[in-house]
Amino acid sequence: MKVSIKCNDAFNKVIGKHIEKEGDVITDDKPDFILTDKSLNTDVPVVRIGGRMPTSMLDLIDIEKGERFACVSKWFDRFEGWGEQLIISIPVYGMMEGNRGANVLSGMALRYIDNSPLTELFNNELLKDTLVQQKHTGFVSIGITELGAPCDVEYGIPFGGNLVVLEGCQQRLAEFFTCPERLMESWSVGIYVSRHPYPFVKKGDRIHIEGLSKTTQKHVYTPHVEHYRNSSYTDNTMLALCTSWDKRLIDANMRALSLCDKIIVDEKQYRSDINSEIQKKWALLITNDIISPSHNGTVPVDLSSSGLPDGIE
Repeated sequence: MKVSIKCNDAFNKVIGKHIEKEGDVITDDKPDFILTDKSLNTDVPVVRIGGRMPTSMLDLIDIEKGERFACVSKWFDRFEGWGEQLIISIPVYGMMEGNRGANVLSGMALRYIDNSPLTELFNNELLKDTLVQQKHTGFVSIGITELGAPCDVEYGIPFGGNLVVLEGCQQRLAEFFTCPERLMESWSVGIYVSRHPYPFVKKGDRIHIEGLSKTTQKHVYTPHVEHYRNSSYTDNTMLALCTSWDKRLIDANMRALSLCDKIIVDEKQYRSDINSEIQKKWALLITNDIISPSHNGTVPVDLSSSGLPDGIE
């Protein structure tokens, strides 16, 4: 399959490298579709994976802009409408444990949920009509406040979720973006890895990075890293997004941390407490009756002694 990549965001662009590794071709010459994070006017089929809906458009679809606590996402096809799976993604901000330090995105987790009032957010005919008029195909994410009120709309899945959600993909990526099959339902985690002095300085000395084997690179996205034979180099202070999945949040987090550990550079930075921070936000969503305690999104379970659902301890 021939795919054109037209993305501004570096982590969205790197999806093209993974599409190539699976045997498809990245080209602007008569592509089968364009993968993009910006608005395009073209006759070629477009799958959009980024960009926020303007405030003026939110007013038209009766969504009041507010502070985003998490996002819920569904796949939308301009011909078929909404997909079945509902995904909730929760970000973690702060360079240091306990959300201290510079207020930048440090990681996220997502999972699939069912029997949630959040499903009703997508029963918005004005939103659906707008997406059809825009000829949109791809994930659509509705930002929610901690009380579950819709506060913005974004194309794709934010917080690095476009990459993290692909942990559940069992197709070639090019196939998924054109005719998606059901994703594996699990917890998926993404952890950003950087080096000092990120985020205050984006470029530094050119360094050699060890530990990026071909196996590791299947789950580690490195948009600013150059690979030459068996060596990897960069002058950027943002190094990678490490992604993983498992049935339980704690196990998905441990898998992601093991990938972070494999990246060998001086003054490496990453959060080791993504698990506990997501637990706190997840518990708040349960307390506010936005989601229900469940193990895999459909099967109810007993609460653990910590008061958290079994499967996220």
